[in-house]
Amino acid sequence: MAIVNTKQITKSNNSTKLVEFNDRLQFNDFSQELGVQKSTVHGKFSRVQIVIVDWTKGKGDKAVVVQHNLTPDVMKGVCEMVLSGNTAEFEKQDRYTKSTGFNESKINFYQKDEEGFSPVTNFNIKYQGNMNSPWTISIETGKGKAQKSENGGISIAKGTYIKENVSTVYLSKGEMLIRMLEVRDYIKDFETAHFYKMLEQRLEWEKIQQEKNQKK
Repeated sequence: MAIVNTKQITKSNNSTKLVEFNDRLQFNDFSQELGVQKSTVHGKFSRVQIVIVDWTKGKGDKAVVVQHNLTPDVMKGVCEMVLSGNTAEFEKQDRYTKSTGFNESKINFYQKDEEGFSPVTNFNIKYQGNMNSPWTISIETGKGKAQKSENGGISIAKGTYIKENVSTVYLSKGEMLIRMLEVRDYIKDFETAHFYKMLEQRLEWEKIQQEKNQKK
């Protein structure tokens, strides 16, 4: 029996590769563990997961699977930029990294192997107008040693990054527009469906805080 991914929002695939956008959205219950204490529908770990499966070298254990998680706000921003038809943001080159397009890198500071390396993912979307399928989505995974700056920021220590896997998919203009429209609308529907529940949770949290303050 084929595995059914019920969390899949949308996908594009051919005979050798698949890119899918998965629902990892979480409702903000205002708790310390999963929520955030501000007026947003999304919880602390609410994400859209992008997965690329590459069967170029074979299926099963030979397949390359890479993934990256975007916050709902970032994902919506990317969708809106694509849907606007303004490709400039996806064509410009970063003056420091020399990478073209929209980029996001993440290092999991709290997860380390025996040698002190933490998982790293790099996500990229770019537009190349001279190609038949001008949109490319790339995910690279690797590991590096995380370091904290004085202001609390986390980065990869220079010279420690090791690339492990990378995969890229190419999408036509129409295919990319459809995927971004579906993802954006899904996030908006999630926010609409949970909005009033969030207001109820916020009111309950405020009451608890007032009671605590009165006891002081």
